[in-house]
Amino acid sequence: MLILNAETDGIALHEYLVRMGQLYFNWPTPDGYPDYSEAWQGNLMPRWQFAFALIRDELKNTKHNLQSLLDVSSTGILQDDVDSITSLLLGSPLERFARNEIIDSVRAAGATDEETRQIIAASIIASPAFQWR
Repeated sequence: MLILNAETDGIALHEYLVRMGQLYFNWPTPDGYPDYSEAWQGNLMPRWQFAFALIRDELKNTKHNLQSLLDVSSTGILQDDVDSITSLLLGSPLERFARNEIIDSVRAAGATDEETRQIIAASIIASPAFQWR
């Protein structure tokens, strides 16, 4: 994950790729795995599990620098941090109303600001918008 400046030995990723049904070099034709949603909608839970494990640094021998990237751009305001995360992962921030709705939903579940940042980052990584990027 170049965007997050992640480093891994790849071993922990293997298990998640198998669960997602997207083991490297396993697609029978040279055009790669399909990029339309019907081809991978059936395995959304493994995508969520991978994204949350990645963001929470729970993948063995895998680290990312999301916090370092946020340290550079953070204003200490949650909305600004979410804008930075979505800009980094999607290329632009979410529309303000959508961003605030997502933040409010996550916070209503009792998440702290740090947990909210993690949940939103993982949600974006697991989202169709990120997959199609």
